Amino acid sequence: MPFATGTAANFGAFYTALRDFLVSGLGVAGNWTQIAGSTGALTAENDTVTPGNRIVLRGPGTGGTDQILIGITPQINTASDVFNLAFTGLTIWNPALTTLTDQINRSRFTHLHLWDQPMQYWFVGNARRFIVVVRVSTVYQIAYGGFVLPYVLPTLWPYPLFVGACSGVSTWRFSQVDANHSGFFDPGLDNAALLFPDVVW
Repeated sequence: MPFATGTAANFGAFYTALRDFLVSGLGVAGNWTQIAGSTGALTAENDTVTPGNRIVLRGPGTGGTDQILIGITPQINTASDVFNLAFTGLTIWNPALTTLTDQINRSRFTHLHLWDQPMQYWFVGNARRFIVVVRVSTVYQIAYGGFVLPYVLPTLWPYPLFVGACSGVSTWRFSQVDANHSGFFDPGLDNAALLFPDVVW
């Protein structure tokens, strides 16, 4: 399975490295497509300031015909030293609704807490999903976006989309000490979302 590791110089470099890994680093059959947002370098500016920093990615799935939609946006407060990436699962992308918040039937935002200094990262992914691990100071943060593999036929659960990160709080720093600051595999309050077969998160 394709993977990448490295050290990003700052928040913008990390965000750009993640986007570039997904859209060009998985092999032709595995690459996701960026369907919204800037195709240039992404920066440590909040999406409300620089809308191009919000990106929307579409994964083809292992069969090449899926439309797996994930939105990613920075949530920044430089005065409080808050540099977060927020992930949301989308059932549809409407470009006329310019913000991720306005999209119909999107998941809650789950937040990956970063900083604007060097960070070591590990990415792994395929056409169906991706996992992000990043070391921020001495704290490891993790995120997941894409399909899970349910124990039912695809006809019964055609869009098993999951997004998860480390919290549901956009204003927290990576150093936040709280039981709800945890990996998506040990869910805290609002740090994960799964789309059920009845199309309810």
